[in-house]
Formats: sequence, structure tokens, C-alpha cells
Amino acid sequence: ADRVEAGSLMRLLNSTRRYRNLKRMSAFYPVVRQLTRRVASILELPSNHVYASHIYRRSPGKGQSLHVDYIPAEDTIKYGQRTWTLVLCLSPGKTKQGGNFYFPKVEQKVHLEFGSALAWRNVTLDGIPDPDTIHKQFRLDKKAQPRVYIVFYARTMDHAP
Repeated sequence: ADRVEAGSLMRLLNSTRRYRNLKRMSAFYPVVRQLTRRVASILELPSNHVYASHIYRRSPGKGQSLHVDYIPAEDTIKYGQRTWTLVLCLSPGKTKQGGNFYFPKVEQKVHLEFGSALAWRNVTLDGIPDPDTIHKQFRLDKKAQPRVYIVFYARTMDHAP
């Protein structure tokens, strides 16, 4: 099985100040390709339907407002709908320091530990965008260490990098 090289992952993390688009970065970071294959396996999807979208560093005092990850129907023609999201936590953090993901329609709050992942389906089994997937990330406490996450999306069609 694939092994994720720790040194390659650290180089990627250290090169990330706040946000880095990864859609075209897998050629430079083999670790991104390895992680993408693992995510595809977890989601039981072909690897060409899964892509690493971005890596981001959440700074103390920062959060993310409510949003959904599915895309409007008129924008799905080229690559299809975003069916899944998987967020992988790449840095340690304490629950009491904030940064939790929150899904208000289903009243679920999730804290990601280092190395853990959170996955959710963005559409119903019929392929219809699911408004219950609206979510946000609470602010990190001002005294917390920054947290780093990598976000993967799965689409209904092949994703050409």
C-alpha cells in the first residue's frame, strides 16, 4: 500500500501560508496524489473522480462562514456535481480552542484531531444538492495554534487537472 512520505507532507505544509490551490499541484507533490488515491478508496470512487482542491491554514481568531460545497446546476456541465467533501486535519489542536465544524441543519458539531478526517455527501442519493449540508467552521481561540487542513472533493465525472 502507499505510504505518505512525512518529509514531502511537511514541505507542502511549510509552503502554505494561508491558502494554496492544489488542483494542479499533484505533479509537484506526490504526497497529494497518494492522499487522493486513499480518499478515493475510502469513498469507494474511481480516483479520477476525486481531487485535492486546496490546503489551508486556519489562523487564531479566524473561522469560516456558513456555506455549502455543492455547486449550482448550471455550473456542473464541465465536470459534474461535487458529490462528496472530505476534510483532513494535518495539525494538532484542542477541542476547547475552537475551530470545530458545525452543521446547523442537523445540529452536529465536529472537532477534527490531528490525522482525522470528516467526510460528508453534498447531494442526496438521487443526486440533488442537499441544503442540509450547509456548514461553517467556528473561530479558533486567539491563543490557539494555527490548524492546517486539506480539502478533497469528489465529482460525478472525471476531474481533469
